Amino acid sequence: MSINNCLGVGLLATTVFISSSYASTWYTNAGISITNGQYKKSKLRKEAFSTSLQFGFSYLEQWGINFRTAYSSFIFKQEISTIKQNEYGARFYKNIFSDSANGTFTLILGNYWINGKDIDTTITIYPEITYLNRSKSFLIGLGYANSQYNNSNKLLFRTDQLSATLGFTPLTRSLWINIKSYLITFNNETHYASQPTLSWFIPKSNWLYPSILSIGGLIGKRSYAVEQETMLTYNVSDVQQYSYFASAKWNLTDNSHFSMTAGSETYHDITNNNNYQYNYINGSLSAIW
Repeated sequence: MSINNCLGVGLLATTVFISSSYASTWYTNAGISITNGQYKKSKLRKEAFSTSLQFGFSYLEQWGINFRTAYSSFIFKQEISTIKQNEYGARFYKNIFSDSANGTFTLILGNYWINGKDIDTTITIYPEITYLNRSKSFLIGLGYANSQYNNSNKLLFRTDQLSATLGFTPLTRSLWINIKSYLITFNNETHYASQPTLSWFIPKSNWLYPSILSIGGLIGKRSYAVEQETMLTYNVSDVQQYSYFASAKWNLTDNSHFSMTAGSETYHDITNNNNYQYNYINGSLSAIW
């Protein structure tokens, strides 16, 4: 099917937003991210590059909206030398504070688009609801994503994704464990995968020591996945079998952060029965203006 491939699996810990206030009510945020990767043992793919810009604003802790735009290029070995694609995304959230539930419910609605070469347009609608308790030691969430893949204004196929998220702090508030599971169905095929992430918050950090260390990976299989956290839609038919990553975040100032992530993903190309790896490194910077 599609030979395009969005970048960024495993970047859940690297997407950073920093806020600045106006009249103590309005907040703004912005960030830039660059990813470069190499394909290993692939019969078709050689290299990939992506850069993205994210920005948004919010009102107190009540609601907010974020935007993302990205440009990606994929270099191939054979007759198709380079494929380029543009990505756009918008995500709105609303916090509902509940005394009876002793926590906060967050309603999220995401809308993501991809314009590529072989599949003209990919459109994704993603509603999600999460609950975070008052002590911020337990989180649970449920999301649904519907993606439509179109070519010349003709619907080729659609995918449906159910996702469940569980986050908690075991024993110490410095450690956060997040587990997200995916159930993806398309063309009478079903894929299931789980992605656990462990984040360690370092109490005393500086330019030499990062403030957050994260490791994570994917267990199981998935295809055409959607990531709400990073506003990404993976418009590739190859089945992702597993992945792993490591990430570090530094506080440059009180209002700016820099993070680095390195990871590897393993895919199975169903068109030529080829297993290959995608090894990448990502850098993200966010700051107040």
